[in-house]
Amino acid sequence: GLVEAFLQWRFFMDWNESGLRGRFVFVLAILATVVKSIFSYMLVLVASLGWGVTRPYLDQPTILKVQALSCFYIVLDFIRESALSFRHSHSLSIAFVLLCLLPVALLNGVIFYWIFTALSSLIETLAERKQQEKLRVFQRLWKILVAALSLASLSLLFQLYDLSRSISQRWHYQWFFADGVSHILFCMVLAAIMFLFAPHTNSQRFAYKQVEGDEKGESSQVADDKNVWADEGGLDEEEDDSFWASTHGKGSKPEADILGKQDDESKI
Repeated sequence: GLVEAFLQWRFFMDWNESGLRGRFVFVLAILATVVKSIFSYMLVLVASLGWGVTRPYLDQPTILKVQALSCFYIVLDFIRESALSFRHSHSLSIAFVLLCLLPVALLNGVIFYWIFTALSSLIETLAERKQQEKLRVFQRLWKILVAALSLASLSLLFQLYDLSRSISQRWHYQWFFADGVSHILFCMVLAAIMFLFAPHTNSQRFAYKQVEGDEKGESSQVADDKNVWADEGGLDEEEDDSFWASTHGKGSKPEADILGKQDDESKI
């Protein structure tokens, strides 16, 4: 957020002094805005998926989905920010601006659907495991996200409606819905999450902890494996004993044949 604010300030300062948009600073400012948004979304998403809470790590397919979604969002949101920045100077049509806005809005819907689905599953898991402290934290996180999503949806709907009005009527408040609402919501959600997950003396209780049932299951599985190996070893020892008994004369000894004995007896 601080880097984004600095780049935006530098961009507008150069624009005021030279009268031209600095392309390099403009691209950096937009990238900072986009990366800040998607990084915040992905942090909430992986926490909702239970990373560090109910599981020590995420599986590889889930990581690939998160990475693909992040790259896709960066491209679409960069296009959206560019279209909103040049819509007046290049006289972009309303249809083109909407074409740039709607994919990002749909992608935001997909991200929030994934977050809320994962968060619901996480809350159910914590309730089943009777981890009440973690459960209360994520229930509060649910309420915070619902409130932020409701305000963002109202702001987006008003923006879409406001595009049909004349610029002479909406120029004096357009900045608030285009930039102000998103930054205010981001700061509010960030402050709420910082307060919710603030470090304290019992912070270790919110970290990943293996369930006792799983530990017992694993220990019993290891014991069963050891017993199987022991049984196999016993069978091998029995086979070895029988083999050595038959080859080294242990047990009943077969009578040896004496060459020439029968011939001598027949001659007598």
